[in-house]
Amino acid sequence: PKSDVYSFGIVLLELIARKRAKEGDVYLVGTFAEAKARDLRGLFDSEIANENNIGILQQRVKLANECLRRDRNERLKMTDVAERLRVLKKGED
Repeated sequence: PKSDVYSFGIVLLELIARKRAKEGDVYLVGTFAEAKARDLRGLFDSEIANENNIGILQQRVKLANECLRRDRNERLKMTDVAERLRVLKKGED
């Protein structure tokens, strides 16, 4: 189950950035991890990022990072991920 959560985190980042997890020597997970201290907006796909949803995208990156924790015991359970996604969805409406 913890591997599934990790994989979901990768897919979530791929959707946000509209890039593959690995392109050449660049790993999407590392790119987002390094960007924690910087502005994440430059990493979002420009076709989906706008002023109205930037907060939601940032929350999804936060969720993805929690799924991608190195220590598998610190990763979320998939039920927790599903609940967080429901809360994020309610925030969009």
